[in-house]
Amino acid sequence: MATGKLSNRQKMINVMYLALLAMLALQVDIDVLNSFIRLKGQIRKAGIENREKNLSFASFMKQKIDDQVTNEGKTENVGLKDTLDLLEKRTIHLISAIDKHISELEVIAAFDPETGEYEAKEETEKNYQYWLGNDDEANGNRGNGKAIGLRDSMNEYFGFLANVYNSQVSDSQRILPSLLEDPSSGLGLSQKSWEKATFEGPVIANVTSLEAFKLDVYQRQKEVLDLLNIRLGSPTNFQPDSIIPFSAPVARIVPAGVPFETKIMVGMINKNITPQFSSPNGSIKLEENGNVGTLTIAADGRHIASGETEGLQSYTATVKVPKATGGFETLTLKDNFVVRKPEVLVYSASVQQLYRNCGNKLNISAPALGEYYFPKVTAQGAEVRKKQGTRSVYTVVPSGRTCVLDIKSSYQGRTVELDKIKYRVIEPPKPEVRFKINGVAYNGYKTIPKNSRLTFWLKPDSDFKTQLPKDARYEVSSIDILFGTGISVPSKIASIDMRGKDATKPTRISLPARVRQAPSGSRVYVVINKVYRKNFMGRKVEVPMSELVKTVGFSIR
Repeated sequence: MATGKLSNRQKMINVMYLALLAMLALQVDIDVLNSFIRLKGQIRKAGIENREKNLSFASFMKQKIDDQVTNEGKTENVGLKDTLDLLEKRTIHLISAIDKHISELEVIAAFDPETGEYEAKEETEKNYQYWLGNDDEANGNRGNGKAIGLRDSMNEYFGFLANVYNSQVSDSQRILPSLLEDPSSGLGLSQKSWEKATFEGPVIANVTSLEAFKLDVYQRQKEVLDLLNIRLGSPTNFQPDSIIPFSAPVARIVPAGVPFETKIMVGMINKNITPQFSSPNGSIKLEENGNVGTLTIAADGRHIASGETEGLQSYTATVKVPKATGGFETLTLKDNFVVRKPEVLVYSASVQQLYRNCGNKLNISAPALGEYYFPKVTAQGAEVRKKQGTRSVYTVVPSGRTCVLDIKSSYQGRTVELDKIKYRVIEPPKPEVRFKINGVAYNGYKTIPKNSRLTFWLKPDSDFKTQLPKDARYEVSSIDILFGTGISVPSKIASIDMRGKDATKPTRISLPARVRQAPSGSRVYVVINKVYRKNFMGRKVEVPMSELVKTVGFSIR
């Protein structure tokens, strides 16, 4: 675990730090960055494999303890089951924290889950600020960002592992926690904190580092499991008539909403013996001439604590095995599996905010659920419409200041809460009022000829029109023409009905004969009345605009 000298792991960190400095000096080309992506995938795969092995090993140890109690009356190891559960819960808590950091870095790196591409994998400034905060000299050069909290959390976990280890050995075998240390300055480098040394560089390198941290956590967890298993000892004999039930799960980490499946078997199988399987937690399907039962349980997201990404779900099963003397021997199996919160992915033209009274199109999916994804999406402060023939395409029409999407999935009569996502709702950008006089853009008070040609239209915001073209349609109720001479107050002399006309297309405005016959210096004002935006459903929504913006004035000569 740790001694007074540098561990091999710490030496590796120092070497990686030197390599990182060299890469930064060379500006890190795209091939190096892509290598980090490949390395991240390999480390992540190794971490998942180690996770599965640890879960299976802990389950085996618990079953061994139960067998000692049942067959030998040996109860001194029963307390180890609580230690194993506590070890698992602490591991889940730390891994969930690291997973949250990975999710934040993937946002910085513009990760596209659909393609697996990182559009901004070379990003360094936002990455550094995330980890070190706005003052990287604070807290003894540890900064005031996320890195200091991650280091403290990992050191706290490593301290917990050392305490568990030390409680099982003699005083002479006790160890110190293998804590995360600042890089050694013995390599000729200026002293840097662990936070700075670890999180300088491109964001994709840090995503890879976090996956490596998770792998390290699983490996250290296994060290403690190995020690606890030594305490259990090995059986001195094996009786072929000793029947032990055991569970062989398809996977021990299951997304909420996906069925957990495990085969329930006994340690001895005979064609003349047909066990009876039952469980209060799920359904059992018999296989292999009735000697094996597959238990299916709905993975329930309610076992995931608030703020965590994983939780433990326990289950029990009963196996009744016929005895030669008649009757049945009843065996009870207790185990658990990890329920993981499935990641909900939302794609849209405007991910962080929605437009009020517009048809915001969202693609809402949960890749981890696969064929078990049967979504049900509702919203507070918005109307939700699902596109027919699809599972994941929705149109969300917000009406309030905020919109909270409630995303659930139903399978075999059970509904699982997947996520709640809150959006800020904003007003669509207002269109720009455009005028041309005699083919020239006009936006001020000028003197023009009496026979001038006037053209009017509304120009939608270009980004808004690109994102939501069916919501960027406009019309106006009418256009008034006001006329006045001298110091008299201008009065309306004509009104043009614009209802039903597309105001985004140029409209010719003809000046009345009274204007064309008026003396030079007469004043004319063109006033646009109510402006409406037509949304994707054809509903008209009034767009509040100031009179100054909707009015153009000129004098004639």
